[in-house]
This record gives sequence, structure tokens and C-alpha cells, in this order.
Amino acid sequence: MVLEMEEKGIGYNDYTFYIRLSAYAAVSDCKGIKKMVTMMELDPNFVVDSSVYAIAASGYARAGLLDKTYAMLKKCEGLATGGQDRYPPMRNLGINKDDVLRVWEFCKKNSSGSKVAGSVIPSVLKFDDLEISGKILEEVNWPKGNPHYCIHVINPLIAVYCRKGLLGKAEAIINNAQSRGLNPDVRTWYLMATGYLQNDQTEKAMEAMKKSICETGIGWIPLRNVWPCF
Repeated sequence: MVLEMEEKGIGYNDYTFYIRLSAYAAVSDCKGIKKMVTMMELDPNFVVDSSVYAIAASGYARAGLLDKTYAMLKKCEGLATGGQDRYPPMRNLGINKDDVLRVWEFCKKNSSGSKVAGSVIPSVLKFDDLEISGKILEEVNWPKGNPHYCIHVINPLIAVYCRKGLLGKAEAIINNAQSRGLNPDVRTWYLMATGYLQNDQTEKAMEAMKKSICETGIGWIPLRNVWPCF
């Protein structure tokens, strides 16, 4: 298809650029990644944002080329902190926790903390830092009705708390969310059911699983490791 486009003189647009870059990154084709990034940077009709460098970084990381990975991530960070791109893809930004937190501090000071917190928390959790992840959730100013404060922001933290047996903290997050008008979804209750079951709280596991099924409706079946609670 690309060859046909070239033969017919059809140029690239945003979609074709991203599709080709993502394809090269998925198979860690480093020459292809470099080619596409260069084309995107030189195209006067294409605006390069941090997602371009984040995708390239993921491809280089799969290939084990950490120097190239870090170079792409620094460009990604530069766009964010330079003001050209206010909401960087934080899940991919930074190969260490300091990188993630540095950009997080910038976004928070520029009133974009609520927009990126949903990506920051799982990024920090990759480094198994529950304390900082919980602090980030608490320090963001979540005005009522904020569309960025959704259940997907808190589920990653609940998942880790349940896995570590810290069910009281998971329950506190859910209670706080409900007090703000945010309703837990099927995954929230499924995580809680799994946590309760693994900590011999069968009755609570059953109640959580019932809530999970009610949120989902007919057709959803829990994984085998939770099914025994019925």
C-alpha cells in the first residue's frame, strides 16, 4: 500500500505517519523508526508532539537500545516542559522514576496535573512505589465533574493494594471516589473480589463479585481463580 501511494504521488498524513511509525516500533525496526521520525520532523505540514518520540522510544527499548531510547524520551520531555506539548504520554515517559516525577512536577505546576495523573500513577507503580502513587492521587485538585477523574485513574492503585493485601487502603480509595460521585466499575469490584478471596475474606469476595457482575451484565464470566467464591 505504501509503495502504491508513492507511485501515485500520495503524500503522508497524520494517520499514515503514526501507523507506519507504530508498525516499525512494534517489531523494533530501528532503521524504520529513524526513517519515520526524520520524515515527520522534516514535514512542514506535520506537527511533532511527544507521542512521536514516545512511540519511537518504545521501539528502541524493545530492541535493547537504551541510549536511543533515552534520547527519544529526552526529546519527549523537552516538548512537554518547553510548552509545545502540555500533556505528554506519561506511561512511556522516562526509563526511571526520577524522569517521570520531574515531568509530573512540571505538569502539576502548570495546572495540567489532573489530565496526566491517570498515566503518572501506573508509571510510578512500575517502580513499586505505593507511597508516591498514593500521594499523587491525593494531591491532585479534582474539581467536581472533572472528566479526567475517572475510575481508570484509581484502578491501577487498587490492583496493587489488593495484590499486596492492603485491602483497607483499597477500600478507602473506593469510599473517597464514591463520595466524589465516582462509581466503581466491573474491574474495581473484580480486583476487590480477588483481593478478598486471597486474604480469606470469602463473604466480602462474594459481595464484591456480585457487584462486579451487576456492573457488567449477562455474558461476563470471572477468571477461574475467583470463581470458587461462589
